[in-house]
Amino acid sequence: MVCRLTLPTESSLPCPRVRRMQASSRRPLPARWVFVACGMAVSCLIPTAVIAATLDGGFDVSVRSGNVEARVVEVGLGSDMELFYFDTSHDPEVLVKVLDSCAFNGHRWVAVAAATDRQLDVIVQSRTGRVWHYRAAAGHASQSLLDIRAFLCTASSSTSVEPATKTRTAAASSRGGEPKHVAAAATLNNRFLAEITVTHDGGDSVGVVTDLPGDSAVLFWFFDPSNPEVLFRVVDGCSLNGHWWVFMAALTDLPGEATVQDTATGNVKRYTLSAGSLEGVADRTAFSCDAGTPTPDPTPDPTPDPAPDHTATSVVLHGRFVAEIEFTADGVRRVASVVDVDLPGTASALFHFGNPTNAEILFKVLEGCAINGQWWVFAAAATDLGYTIIVRDTAARGEKRWFSEPGGSPPLTDTYAFPCS
Repeated sequence: MVCRLTLPTESSLPCPRVRRMQASSRRPLPARWVFVACGMAVSCLIPTAVIAATLDGGFDVSVRSGNVEARVVEVGLGSDMELFYFDTSHDPEVLVKVLDSCAFNGHRWVAVAAATDRQLDVIVQSRTGRVWHYRAAAGHASQSLLDIRAFLCTASSSTSVEPATKTRTAAASSRGGEPKHVAAAATLNNRFLAEITVTHDGGDSVGVVTDLPGDSAVLFWFFDPSNPEVLFRVVDGCSLNGHWWVFMAALTDLPGEATVQDTATGNVKRYTLSAGSLEGVADRTAFSCDAGTPTPDPTPDPTPDPAPDHTATSVVLHGRFVAEIEFTADGVRRVASVVDVDLPGTASALFHFGNPTNAEILFKVLEGCAINGQWWVFAAAATDLGYTIIVRDTAARGEKRWFSEPGGSPPLTDTYAFPCS
């Protein structure tokens, strides 16, 4: 007899050849195999689910939350992974991978990065009928899972077999096709600047952005663009609890840190990636929705030029470029601070290295679009310390760095810093 896939009930029994993984509030429980005789009256303890995608090797993938079936984001990821959404393709919540590691340990691996705290069922079924099931309870922090023994490799699942055609049951998004890998920082919801750094072999690796439809979520990769490892989301929860929510699910066991800056207020939140852990973030009170916008002047200039948005260690110029400066003093790497003074316009800023009364660097971003189609960057320093100027173009999601060695302070003149388009 063959087991049927039905909605779970209290009387349902576990199904043969089903590998079940369950998430708790702390860590995934160990997987276990359960075998029962399969008869006419026995059904599987797996919810019925619509196949949303078929990955390489013929693995059917379904994702659901309660009675809601997830659909696929058409973003052109590799044929061994897929990104799923529930409400809108511009806000994906779950990344599922089925990885061919037959040559490594004789198994196909299944990885799930769930950047959500909703109840979740992920079901993967092989051509041989074996089913892998992951369940996460509602309300817990975003959970990730890597099962390196999900499916035993057989002759029919090895790489010698021509992979199945990747199929989906999703409507194409407005930005389908191959994903674009753009920068080391992402601007989400036109307000939040997110970046992630992990430590590997004694050095730091900055996560690179894989551009996705919309501006609520982003994928980061560290070493290989075909292997995204972090799904990061900023969700508008203003109508529910007056806050922006942050969700993060990581498929890396390297230590690191994720940083999110609210460019409207200057507030920064930092989230730690612990070594050897796949625990994520579900922060529903990350940032207040109140941006604290000052009351406008009742008789403003016809073409007002607002002051720059100063923060402790960075400044936003022209409402687009985030600038910060790192310097080295006594062999220690430090971050410069913005001098708390309103300069005219939004093009310039002053930085100090510890004493706010002693400005060390004057920095400018000027618009040269009408002349050569570029934004220009200038800097003048009154210091003999080595420093690095870092500027992120939040509109194009690009980044550039300029270095000055210790002992001298040559001026910086870059009239081809960032394209205007």
